[in-house]
Amino acid sequence: MNRHYIATLQELREARSKLVVLEGQEIGVYEVEGEVHAWRSVCPHRGVSICKGWVGGTNLTSQVYEYHYDRDQQILRCPLHAWEFDLKTGQFLLDASVKLKRYETIIEEDRVYVVTSSKSGSGIPS
Repeated sequence: MNRHYIATLQELREARSKLVVLEGQEIGVYEVEGEVHAWRSVCPHRGVSICKGWVGGTNLTSQVYEYHYDRDQQILRCPLHAWEFDLKTGQFLLDASVKLKRYETIIEEDRVYVVTSSKSGSGIPS
């Protein structure tokens, strides 16, 4: 296991996210409601760099002509086909069995670290 320094917690809070390359893998690190989450930047749909997508909220199920926008800054939208993923769980909003690959994060003395294995590209189960 390898531990990689990413940023201070304050820097990540201000930026809300940081895209890094660790052991040859692009990883997005996000601060969401006081928690830090790290995801491999590969969309399960078409393999594009999902962490280059838009972060915001989503429209919840509602009646016709009613729009309920919620979960602001908790949803990552793929830049290619707009698939939406929960930044806390990595789950695709339309099918919970489809998930992003998660990496362990550690916060120690206001410093944010991402843990990778020596095997390139392997995250940990979500």
